[in-house]
Amino acid sequence: MSGSMSTPMSGSMSTPMSGSMGGLASAPMAAPVSPPIKVVVMGVAGAGKSTIAERLADRLGARYLDADAAHPAANVAKMAAGEALSDDDRWPWLARLRQELRATGPVVVTCSALARRYRNLLRHADGTRFVFLDLDQATAYTRVSSRPGHFMGPGMVAGQFAALERPAPDETDVAVIDASADVEVVLDAVIAAFDGLSSGLAVAPLVADGGADRQLTSAGIAAHVAGLVDGIVAGGARRVLLVPPDHTRLYSGAGAITAEFFERLDVAGVDVGVLPALGTHMAMTPADVDLLFAGRIPFERVMVHRWRDGLVHLGEISGAEVAVLSDGRFDEAIPVEIDAELFSGWDLVVSVGQVLPHEVIGMANYSKNLIIGLGGAPTIHRSHFLGAVSDMEQLMGRTQSPVRDAVDAAFDRFVERRVNVLWVLTVMQATANGVVARGLYAGTGGSMSSGGAAYRAAGELARQVNLDIVDDEFT
Repeated sequence: MSGSMSTPMSGSMSTPMSGSMGGLASAPMAAPVSPPIKVVVMGVAGAGKSTIAERLADRLGARYLDADAAHPAANVAKMAAGEALSDDDRWPWLARLRQELRATGPVVVTCSALARRYRNLLRHADGTRFVFLDLDQATAYTRVSSRPGHFMGPGMVAGQFAALERPAPDETDVAVIDASADVEVVLDAVIAAFDGLSSGLAVAPLVADGGADRQLTSAGIAAHVAGLVDGIVAGGARRVLLVPPDHTRLYSGAGAITAEFFERLDVAGVDVGVLPALGTHMAMTPADVDLLFAGRIPFERVMVHRWRDGLVHLGEISGAEVAVLSDGRFDEAIPVEIDAELFSGWDLVVSVGQVLPHEVIGMANYSKNLIIGLGGAPTIHRSHFLGAVSDMEQLMGRTQSPVRDAVDAAFDRFVERRVNVLWVLTVMQATANGVVARGLYAGTGGSMSSGGAAYRAAGELARQVNLDIVDDEFT
């Protein structure tokens, strides 16, 4: 991955690494957004969500949506019977609310959003901000008791408070408002709080080095890898699994990066495995391995992904949720089945690959590299069918898509808590002088951690350098 001498990119970032996750941690970053056009009013039953949200929508000239009305009949029946909803009950409902937040035009939505994982799903509608109506349990109970016939009875108030995860300091898109005051006072406080909010979470990539005019050299990339390896070793990782693409992604730069990780970790005494994300591709031959890694990784150290067997079934994205993602075009569940090797006691998994426009998922790599690249046949086939029915022409080059939503959900719900993952993502561009590296991004964890921030940053750069946007539709 050689190139001409490079100049450090203005504003590029490579942060120190310390703490957990194999010695890796993220640095805060948040950018203000204005004006508010996507607002979720959240809180326990009795906090006044509907009243405040309706009045807020009037003030903002926005559409109002009561999330309770979006619950399927089965969810309403469970709540009316005093039964708490499970995550499986909530995911399709939350996915529908996310679709509403992504729709054109300003919108104010009511949603309890008591758990952070629920807020995280809604955060995938870019620019969403939250208003948490804060209320003590006694007042909430009194208010709910005065609403006879509502399916959310007083008996569920205690359960809601037990389940409540108050917004954390890094949730910089949440305004906490005292809901015990008069309605007009609360509304004024909400409007005043918007200027102090920032979009999304206070999270940034561990490494963000890229730009449309940036040209990373082999030495520059190796220096980034060296810094990441130092963090991994300092964090005490003794077994590390590298997951690159296969040789069909030769121009991704991932082969050289994987070899650099392999050599540096090996010298440091770390037990290193290499498992290419084949998907349904044929296993690599010795010649393929030599081509991808330039002879720096022995063929016998490279494992083979078995996508027909040797899998672990972790769960599924339900048919109800798939139906929401596909606008009703497809309603079969997507099983989440992953190569068992991923869960074989590795202290850290390093997933390496290129972010670029992709006809099935919109932008390739990140969670796709593990969920699809190391996935089983049903996971691969059904996720690809979801892309097909969702109109591939509308997905290409987008960081968000129905398939991306499904794949990120699969990682966040079923893999993140089981495996520590460091993502190393390249952005490449074909030029008259050959393929050059425009960016290198790295981060850990799920879609709302530094790994997700790295993917979104890489996706934005890939959109700049890998797509030609035209003003008018071709005829």
